[in-house]
Amino acid sequence: MPGDQRPNLKRSRHISSQRITLLCLAVPLSLTSLSMSIMNGVLPELVQLFDTSIHLLNLLVISYLLSITAFLLVAGSLGDRYGYKSILRVGITIFIVGSALGGLSDTLMMLIAARLIQGIGAALVITQIYAFAGAIFEANKTGSVMGFLGTMTAVGTALGPLLGSLLLEFAGWPFIFWLMLSLGALSLLLSEHYLSGEHLWRPAADKASKQDALFFVLSLLFYSLSVSFIGTLKPTENIILFLLALAFGGLFIKAQKRNSSPFLPASLFAEKRRNLALTSAFVIDAIAMSTLLIGPFYLAYVLDLSLTSVGLVASLGPMIGAISGFPAGRLVDRYSTELIMKIGLFLVMVGTLCFAYLPLYFAIYGYILSLFILTPARQMFHAANGAYIIKGAAEPEKGKAAGLINLSRNLGLITGGAVFTRIFNGLLDAEMVSNAQVWRIKEAFSVTFCLASIIAGIALTALLFVMNKQLCDKGQ
Repeated sequence: MPGDQRPNLKRSRHISSQRITLLCLAVPLSLTSLSMSIMNGVLPELVQLFDTSIHLLNLLVISYLLSITAFLLVAGSLGDRYGYKSILRVGITIFIVGSALGGLSDTLMMLIAARLIQGIGAALVITQIYAFAGAIFEANKTGSVMGFLGTMTAVGTALGPLLGSLLLEFAGWPFIFWLMLSLGALSLLLSEHYLSGEHLWRPAADKASKQDALFFVLSLLFYSLSVSFIGTLKPTENIILFLLALAFGGLFIKAQKRNSSPFLPASLFAEKRRNLALTSAFVIDAIAMSTLLIGPFYLAYVLDLSLTSVGLVASLGPMIGAISGFPAGRLVDRYSTELIMKIGLFLVMVGTLCFAYLPLYFAIYGYILSLFILTPARQMFHAANGAYIIKGAAEPEKGKAAGLINLSRNLGLITGGAVFTRIFNGLLDAEMVSNAQVWRIKEAFSVTFCLASIIAGIALTALLFVMNKQLCDKGQ
């Protein structure tokens, strides 16, 4: 072979290997988001089957998200210590076990337990995938990789309700779990044969205290429960849960200070810009969840759309996210992460403000236009934010950095879903949305998203201030 063709052949093989690696990461990641949304369409059927209340059945959705949120940073820590490939395989295996338990369940409590186990497995999977991507791909491709992973997450979210409804109609609800088990087995097979993990072994010099991790998990768990059940539990019960979250959070901070090898190294929070980026991710996903939970009420009771049309419009957001994720990542690689973060957050603020007003004047067209502004903006920010935090983390801490990225987003989803929905309901002046006057629903919808836009604007202002201050300090 001529000598000048060998570098091209070597580069071609390298690119092919990277594409296979991305596929092996994309399949289990899309499975975790598919599992989050696939149960939504079958809840009415399960209400009748198990003869239970909607509030109790909602635990099937909440339990999965709670266990992911509680174990994300623990999962990142395990990956940093034992290697991303090893913990990824453990996570997929746990997810498969949870799926098998779900398929065999004959009581609601067994189903909830299955969802909790799936969530623990998903937490291990998500963190290893982001850390893996940050460790093996070149720095100038991190944005594209993060954008592609965002696309696959959106694909899983978009397909979930459709697949769930089809399986319910033609096979029965247990086959939802058998599908997830099969996809989990495929993920395990791909990771075993095509992912290389030898160079990702990072043994830590000291073991972080298990007690620290336990305090942290309990703090997150009680916080998530306190906000998830706003409006469901009595106010005093919510306060008790929140106080327990604060108490365990205080114990965690105290334990961190006296531990020579803390569970969360201070270096992860040493930079104000990174802290604000994580806070902004929290805000953006809180807004995103509010569109998913409040939007359908506006579509159904103000725009008078059929249930099928509401479902189609609701699935449009994840579809737009799937289309815009990879291009957003390419923008990050082409330009600076800081610039795309600013533009993304600014457009989130604009898109949220559009949600507050455009549907009032242009009905369904205004709603869809708002989605086309907000969703790509969210993908832009997350692609830039993921690339910025993963690239900035030290080599032995990329797993925890990946955990922080996803933790901030999950806490945003939980908090936004609870708080913005509570604000919307409080403004209706009615027990049920169906009993509220149309003008009240319009007003509540508009005020809620105006408030969300203001919060996004505050996050943008803080991020711009810190970034500009750092540039001035460098100039001096």
